[in-house]
Amino acid sequence: LHHPPPRKLIFLTAARALSPTKPLVNLLRTYSSRLHIVRLNYTEILEDTPLAAWYESGVWREATDHARPRHLSDVVRLAFLYKHGGSYFDTDFIFLRSTEPLPPRTVGLIPEVIDFSVNNAVLVNFEVRLPFLREAME
Repeated sequence: LHHPPPRKLIFLTAARALSPTKPLVNLLRTYSSRLHIVRLNYTEILEDTPLAAWYESGVWREATDHARPRHLSDVVRLAFLYKHGGSYFDTDFIFLRSTEPLPPRTVGLIPEVIDFSVNNAVLVNFEVRLPFLREAME
């Protein structure tokens, strides 16, 4: 039997979500010694990406609906994967099998009536500085 080396797990969060009294944080900390909770520094994560100017301009703050945090989360996710590579899954995903056999650059798809659209809640095995992710940020 072959057992691949364990991967490092990183949980990205906004600073106010790191309160020790938050049940999710406590649950995640007991999950694995490989789990690292990282406070987000948006300027640092988006630096040297096509999204840096967009973020610094503050245009994203103009959204008045509930979508604003979701959009910021989407761009940070893309920038983090672009700079560090790896995989991303929303925390509400339940795995029935290992993701090890999945090929590089696997994305989730949402079936639509006629077409499929990319589900950015599932991004697996992305290489560092992948041109596809850079284009997605542009």
